[in-house]
Amino acid sequence: MTKFKVGDKVKVRLDLKLGRMYCSADGQYIDSFVCGMEVFCGKIVIISHVNSYNGYNIEGCGFNWEDGMFEDPLEFYIKIL
Repeated sequence: MTKFKVGDKVKVRLDLKLGRMYCSADGQYIDSFVCGMEVFCGKIVIISHVNSYNGYNIEGCGFNWEDGMFEDPLEFYIKIL
């Protein structure tokens, strides 16, 4: 089961580091934060696809994203209140 679903708005973490690996919420899958993804840091994005291995695609980007690359939903919600 994934943390987010298609259509969810999420905020990409500002502290992501190029080349570092980030994992899914269940810890089973990892993806690396690569050049080209950094333009999304700190931005609110929309989940456009959930992969079979619990990774995500976001609108306007062809890279795979993991839960660890996004802010916690509760933390994000509190910040916008």
